[in-house]
Amino acid sequence: MNTPTVKDVEKVNATDVFGKVVRVAERGYEDYEVVINKGENDGISPNDRFLIYAMGEELFDPDTGENLGRLEIVKGIAKPKHIQEKTTTLVSAEYYPPRKRIIKRNNFDFSREDEIIESPPEVVPFKGVRVGDLVKLMKKKIS
Repeated sequence: MNTPTVKDVEKVNATDVFGKVVRVAERGYEDYEVVINKGENDGISPNDRFLIYAMGEELFDPDTGENLGRLEIVKGIAKPKHIQEKTTTLVSAEYYPPRKRIIKRNNFDFSREDEIIESPPEVVPFKGVRVGDLVKLMKKKIS
């Protein structure tokens, strides 16, 4: 069976698996970096974005009893850090919004305004990624 490439994914249902996590980064980086079993040979480009997830339980409509499929447990959104022939190192592509801190000036010195300091964006860690977790290519690419 042939595995899908980036071009194939554009034609298939978004729930189709593109690849799998084959390695989770070393201690200290495990929440931010993984390696997947797809690479340059599969058409991965630096602008691609990926959903890392695991399959959860089957869900059923409470009114009709219809099987709604399995729940996808999202572990993070990722972007390529390093693309090799058959593998790609992915890092978290999600960021917490910057935090603002207001520094109050002396109330009696009306010539100086309060200063607003914005912290740099902080990377959102992956949520419990493990070897074997699934990866799908997200249709929308960020340039």
